[in-house]
Amino acid sequence: MEIEALKNVMAKYARFGDTQNWAEFRTLFVDDMVYSVEAMPRASADAPQAATIQRLETFIGGMGEVLKGTRRASWDRSRKSS
Repeated sequence: MEIEALKNVMAKYARFGDTQNWAEFRTLFVDDMVYSVEAMPRASADAPQAATIQRLETFIGGMGEVLKGTRRASWDRSRKSS
């Protein structure tokens, strides 16, 4: 049962992030979250590769900036191949 719950949360994380549905994305976290990553997209080779992001608003804002102007990354099941 717990494994299925985790799979559900992971699927929502991917779907809400991919579709940039920030209102639903934020429901997956607590306000005082801390997100630590060893490698992330960066503006230049000189920018730090690792980061620790504190607070949900900062995390959501950063995700929005990183993904701004991008198209969906996941496969769209509604599209049929020719």
